[in-house]
Amino acid sequence: MAMKQLTKQPVMHLGFLPSWNVLQCERVVGIIGAGAAGLCAARHVQGMQGWRAVVWEQSLDLGGTWRLSQNVGVDQRGFPVHSSLYNSLRTDVPAVLMAFPDYKFPDGESFMHHTTVLKYLEDYARHFSLLRFIKFGHRVEEVSPAGEQDGQVAWRVTVKDLSKGFTHVTTCRALLICNGHFSEPNIPEIEGIEKYRGQRLHSHDYREPSAFLARRVVVLGAGASGLDIALEIAQVADKVFLSHKFPLLIPSEFPNTLHQVRAVVTADETGFVLADGTYVEAEAILYCTGYKYKFPFLTDECGVEVKDNRVHNVHKAHHQHQISHNGLHWPPIASYHLPSRQLPGAVFPCHSER
Repeated sequence: MAMKQLTKQPVMHLGFLPSWNVLQCERVVGIIGAGAAGLCAARHVQGMQGWRAVVWEQSLDLGGTWRLSQNVGVDQRGFPVHSSLYNSLRTDVPAVLMAFPDYKFPDGESFMHHTTVLKYLEDYARHFSLLRFIKFGHRVEEVSPAGEQDGQVAWRVTVKDLSKGFTHVTTCRALLICNGHFSEPNIPEIEGIEKYRGQRLHSHDYREPSAFLARRVVVLGAGASGLDIALEIAQVADKVFLSHKFPLLIPSEFPNTLHQVRAVVTADETGFVLADGTYVEAEAILYCTGYKYKFPFLTDECGVEVKDNRVHNVHKAHHQHQISHNGLHWPPIASYHLPSRQLPGAVFPCHSER
């Protein structure tokens, strides 16, 4: 079948991956990303008879978002920085819930420094001999349905070897998307923000508080990162204004330099007008407003759509194990870690084992 005849294909959910395990000949499972989800996927694919895992990781190390980069914007190779860690970050989920069921964290603090999590992932990869599956420095450029090949179907994956500069095309019978969703900043629109002369920064590029010494700072968003970073900056800043949309103030005792304020509505050259009409003058605004889902390598034929920061078409797989189009049954393509709030240590293995 010519590729031009294909229309959008719905995405298959990871839960239906084992329906392909009944095939006895070796099948390749492509895995995009060697972070926590990708490592967990590779560990379980290696236990599936007749399947072989290949993991493509664009960086030179495993760990994904758990590997801190001191670079901001782009890394030493000129590629966008993936990790959104900052130096002091600790988990807000206890170790007992962060761990994969078949590999526990060593005894220690319940809420761990990010370096502990990275070492855990490195140890996990060594323990289950996963490094042999990973192609470091390889970035997936494009994914599309490969059409029919000897009576079977597959996914065509174009991969670039970043060290050598050339691309190659491979096919796989199933594809697991484990590229994470904490690397593409979500920056809300603020009326008049183009007039603002102060510093604008997203938490993706925040590393430590010294840049805000003796300054007046608006921290926009009071989720986990917003609260954490606002409290840290408040130790060195003149004033920190924690701006959020919650109907009530957060009932916590904050330092004298940290003030809860209403949502930002508009901006001018030197500050911001809030929802209650208050004006706040500030020298910087730090967006702690989350991240966007992004799958730049998926072609339209894959059927995945991101609208209003929601991933569409995944639900269709819950109603059928295979999607038929023009007489062809397309193999599964799945994305880990779609829910914005979950316990990855528990959810990733469940996705892999089902």
